[in-house]
Amino acid sequence: MAPKCKVCSDSFAPGNKEPLSLKCGHSFCRECLNKIKATTGSLKCPTCRVINDTSDVSKLTVNYDLMTASVSSCSTTIPGGNFTPMGSAPPSKGAISVVVKDLTDQQFRLPIQPTSTIKDLKKVLQAQYGIAPENTRLLFRGRRLEDNKTLNDYCITTGNIIQMSTRYVGGDVCRRR
Repeated sequence: MAPKCKVCSDSFAPGNKEPLSLKCGHSFCRECLNKIKATTGSLKCPTCRVINDTSDVSKLTVNYDLMTASVSSCSTTIPGGNFTPMGSAPPSKGAISVVVKDLTDQQFRLPIQPTSTIKDLKKVLQAQYGIAPENTRLLFRGRRLEDNKTLNDYCITTGNIIQMSTRYVGGDVCRRR
């Protein structure tokens, strides 16, 4: 069952229904938070009544953990490999936005075509953030992603979170005799 906004009871989805996190940790859809702001003049959490420092709803963080797509709706496999690095052009029609999260919970939001390969995704990470593809391992739902497969092969859709582990090569260890 998909997570829902506790104010309007609608399922979270991209756009006006995407879940936004308040500083208290509770999340509600953008539409409801805009209505609360317009009605009361402040952003007070409907659950715990904590008032948020920011009064601008557009500055709140999207909670992508709540906005996961149903795996059963993804059943096609389309080979290919087009990607558009963020900032070079607006995302093309059909592009999805995935979040790559490292072990320190730093998030990298990337627009990419669902027909792009995992290798293409690593190239986008390198172009935008300088992360070397040869030192990067990507995981989705506990499975290591293979470079030659596409995002569609793994049913990765907008809002999905891909875990990233990077391998660091250290210096020589001095041994005392």
